[in-house]
Order: sequence, then C-alpha cells, then structure tokens
Amino acid sequence: MRYERIVFCVDVSQEAGCEVVGPPPGHNSNTITRLECAKLLMQRFIFQKSRMNPKHQFGVLTATDLTLWAQECTSDADQVIQNISKLQFENAQHALWDLSTLFSALHDQYPEPATADYVLRVIIIYCRSNTHPSGPDDAQLAIFRANPNCFLDGIYIHDKANVTNQVQAIYDCLSLLGNEEDRFYELTREYRRFSIAMTKLLAHPIQRMAEAPGSYLLQQDPGPRRGTDDGLLI
Repeated sequence: MRYERIVFCVDVSQEAGCEVVGPPPGHNSNTITRLECAKLLMQRFIFQKSRMNPKHQFGVLTATDLTLWAQECTSDADQVIQNISKLQFENAQHALWDLSTLFSALHDQYPEPATADYVLRVIIIYCRSNTHPSGPDDAQLAIFRANPNCFLDGIYIHDKANVTNQVQAIYDCLSLLGNEEDRFYELTREYRRFSIAMTKLLAHPIQRMAEAPGSYLLQQDPGPRRGTDDGLLI
C-alpha cells in the first residue's frame, strides 16, 4: 500500500488558547488549551503512524488569517514531533482565515494521479467559533478534489452553538471541503472526544468506504443539565 504524506493544518489563533474539559491522564495541570491538546494528539498520531510504516511523511501548517508552513514534509518523525512542541497560539483575533492560502501552500505536494507512490492527506484542526473561513476559489477546490490521491479530513473544536456565534456556518463550510471518502468530526471542549476522533483518523484513507451524503444541524446549548459538567455529559 502506498505511504501517506500527512499535512496537519492547525489553528493557532486566539481561540486555540481556550481551555478544553477533562485534561489527558497524567497532565500536570487541571486545565489544558485547545492547542496544547492538539499538539499532544498530533504527536501521538505521528508516533503511531510512523511505527505502522516508517515511510509515512508528516508536515505542519499553521492557520491564522493566512496558512504558513511550520514544518516541511519529512519522514523524520522525531523532528516533526519536536517542532510541534514549539507551536504557540497568537494572542490576536483574525477577521478571517483565507482558505485559498491553504491550497496554495499544498499545491506542490499534490501527487501525480496515475504514477505517485504516495497519497496526500490534509488534516485540518480548527478552533474558532466566530471566524468564518473565506474561499477557496472553485478552481483550487476542483483540482484538489479531482485528484484521487488527495484526501482532506477535519476536526472542528468549538464553543457550544448559540445565536451569537457562527459555529453552524463554519461547520458547514469546513465539512464541504472534502469528498465522500473524507472524514470530518466536530466536538465541543472535551479532550476525550478529541482523542477518539484522532484515533479514528489513524486508518489509511484508501481503505475507507464512502459515507452516505447528509447534512447535520448542531444543536444550540440548552444550558447545564443534571449529571453534567458545564453542560457537557460526563
């Protein structure tokens, strides 16, 4: 089976510094930010994938208003893990995230449709509840989608949907970027669900079956419930 070139695109905006519920076992604090959570799970993912196949390659992009390389693609898992640990969120809000810069950054990584010995997989980790991504243009998205060796997965960590944020619109935008074979997970501020989603993404995308098309509506926060912590089921 062809090896994977996996590129994480991780949000480092101000909302990446918000807390999640239920830090991982052994964490030396009662709180952990969305970005710190993402860093731990990306590092675990890379360690596990590299043990499955040492040829797998990994790269890291960061998303603010633009998309920039933080780590070029390499099969040196230790180097990628080390550089992920250096990521920090920016204490600044951004009015948008220009998705056209994501596909521009990825363009040179696209495998040849007929002859490539690898597949490209992008995993977006997005943390904003009030910043709607813009773009990409139709031509960029068509080129990516038309390549049978390109996949796009996503994890959306957000505040609970309510009338004052854009969670539903952001979810709709991000989930429509990929094809039927791609996977997209949304979750509120709970580490356990984030960990489960990242574990599901370990499988090679070529082994997937297409999911039936559908649409999903995120429920607004009904307020705290008995047997919950801050409104989240425990």
